[in-house]
Amino acid sequence: MTMKTRPAHFLLIALSALTLMACSKKQPVRIDGRPQPRPEADLHLALLPTADCLPLLYAREAGLFDSLHLRVDLQLYWAQADADTALLSGWADGGVADEGTLAKLQQKRGSYDVFCPLHRSYAVVAAPPLRLRKTADLKGRTVAIAPGTASERTAVGAVRDAQLGERDVMMPHVGSFLVRWQMVCANQVDATVLCEPFLSAAKAKGCPVLFSPPADGKERFIFTVRALNQPDMPARLNLLRQAWNQAADSLNLHGAKAVLPLIDKHFALPAENLKALRLPHYNRIETARKDTTKLDK
Repeated sequence: MTMKTRPAHFLLIALSALTLMACSKKQPVRIDGRPQPRPEADLHLALLPTADCLPLLYAREAGLFDSLHLRVDLQLYWAQADADTALLSGWADGGVADEGTLAKLQQKRGSYDVFCPLHRSYAVVAAPPLRLRKTADLKGRTVAIAPGTASERTAVGAVRDAQLGERDVMMPHVGSFLVRWQMVCANQVDATVLCEPFLSAAKAKGCPVLFSPPADGKERFIFTVRALNQPDMPARLNLLRQAWNQAADSLNLHGAKAVLPLIDKHFALPAENLKALRLPHYNRIETARKDTTKLDK
């Protein structure tokens, strides 16, 4: 379903987004939407500032990669489209992939290998002053989304839940997780779609949740076929699994308090807005897999 967008309103949204990005006081390390020079490393990964990437960030900060003698270069992107560019261009060996990313990779690179499934949950939240409480209240409103991603699928699900028509809701395109959070909290859009930790931060700012479907399971952490053809890649991926499992065990044990400093540092979300954050349960990944280079068709 394609929602209509008013040109003048969209221009205002875009200008507001640029202003908010320029005014952000905390610029995280290596998040700018463009691939950096590719340094010498065993693995180059394209991540998003979301809860399902926290085990890898934690592994780096806790020295788990160093303990395994694995050089991992992590680059964070504000938007799924930018992470897609890193994967499709060959800058990244692996990264977070949405349903649209996987389709692009099938067309351009032939295939990919699934490192682990992701179970990110999204929700439609409304700007605090508007007093919107249900999906039917979205009629005639703006819902900021990243096109071609789970955020758009979630917004379309909310529209269908309210039995609204295609022209009843406008969906301006705002790819950045951070900018969507800033805009809805500042009442610059009527509603938007967020996932953790931005979802908890929005709730802390008074944004009500209008629609929260179960995770659709269409997101993956994958490696490209080009990367899998590199020498010693099975051994590198096995070390990465070990680091993931150690980080997952620690986060499952200690919870959000173990990563609040990381979120504050890299995601531009103040820790005081995340007191109610609950991390998902991170599953361990089987190590020493014999089918590491088997590709997903």
